[in-house]
Formats: sequence, C-alpha cells, structure tokens
Amino acid sequence: MIGSPSQTPNLHNRNLTAIDRSLSFNANNNIFRYMVAVSILAVCFIFAANAVAAADERRSMKLSYDENAVFDPGEVVLHWTAPGDDSLTGRASGYDLRYRPYAAGPIDTDQEWQSAMQALSEPAPALPNQPDSAIVQNLEFGGSYYFCLKAYDNVFNYSGMSNSPFLAAGDTTGYDYVPGDANGDGNVTGLDVVFLVAYFKGIGQPPLPYLAADANGNCIVNGIDVTYLVYYFKGWGDPPVRGECIALSGAE
Repeated sequence: MIGSPSQTPNLHNRNLTAIDRSLSFNANNNIFRYMVAVSILAVCFIFAANAVAAADERRSMKLSYDENAVFDPGEVVLHWTAPGDDSLTGRASGYDLRYRPYAAGPIDTDQEWQSAMQALSEPAPALPNQPDSAIVQNLEFGGSYYFCLKAYDNVFNYSGMSNSPFLAAGDTTGYDYVPGDANGDGNVTGLDVVFLVAYFKGIGQPPLPYLAADANGNCIVNGIDVTYLVYYFKGWGDPPVRGECIALSGAE
C-alpha cells in the first residue's frame, strides 16, 4: 500500500541516494571546472612565454651599419647580434632578410615583410649574442632601401621582426657621370625628363648609373627629380647637383 509505514524507509533511502549522487555530481563538476581553468591558464602561460621569447629575439636582432663604411657599388653591409634557437639559448637555424625601395616605406608589419624582396645567400647564424653580418648585393647603384630581418629554427618557427633601417647602396664613386643625365648620353636635356617619366611609369629602363638621375642631390631618385629638371630647364631653378650618397642612413 502506497504510503504505508513499511515502505517509508525505502523512500527515505532513495532520497539519501539521490542526495549522494547530487553531491558526487557537484564535486565532479567542480573538479572538471578546476581542470579546465588550469588548462586555460597553462595555455595562456605558453602564449605569454612565446611572446616574451619573440620579443627577446626582436630586441637581440637590431640591424645596424658602419656609418664610416664605403660600400661597393650596388651593395650594403648590415650588422646585428645573433639570437638563439629559443630566445637566447641554442642556435638559430637560419635568417630571412628582406628589403624594399625607400619609396615604399619601412617594413613594420608581417604583411609588409612577406611582400618585400628576399636577400640571397644570408649567412648561417652565429652562436647567441655573437656578431653577425650580411652583404646585400645587386642593388641599384646609390638606390635607397629599407631592410628587415627574421630568424627561424629547425622547424621554421620565425622570430619577430628586427628594426627597419634604410641605407643607400654603394654609389658610383669612381664613375664619371653628369648629374641629371638620366639616359646616359652625356648631356642634360629634356630627353632626360622623358626618360625618367618612362622609368617611373614602368615602361622604361632604370638610369645607369642610377644616381645620375638624382638631379637634386638628395641621394634618392623619384618624381621630385623630374620636377627639379623641369624647373631648371625653365630657368626657375638651380642646375643638377651630385650628392654625397655613400653613407646615407635614416630612421629605424
């Protein structure tokens, strides 16, 4: 009979069993939540450690240059301190040095680094904290470029980027050229303006030597030199001038 005294203890036992199960579930649930929280903290710690390591590598690879160096035509020489395979321990497996023309601006983001030109024959990394250097060749004579470096380990995990200084490649010291003579015919005329405009539009050859087209002497060849030549031909400006471009350097 339902509700009879003989069945009351069984109902009481069932209630106690349900309570025990509820307590056990809550305890297991709390343990699960604790384990999830610990796992999340561990992942955050790993990401933070990797970020610190990347920051260390970035700080350890600051590109520099010898302000008194005289670069060979079409070359620059860069110096930095070698990082490690993991921050400052171990030995990195390789370098990836990128560069792009001054007009494109410094290399400040990974996307800009990916789209920049890669230098050839980067050196094998030295031991951590040891000096490293690279010679970048086959640049336009006197052309100005921004540079940026990354290191990578044996499974191609890349470091953060270095700074991004700009340098002018060795000019044509020892070459006899006329400033403003972009087409190399030995004279400065309106044809040099036409030559430069075609070059900037991508339908003509670059000046050779490159700095011959640097009419205003600032060691950069761009549209301002076209304007400078036009003003000169109209009698409104000074004649083209040869700049001292061997050790031009700039902001990081």
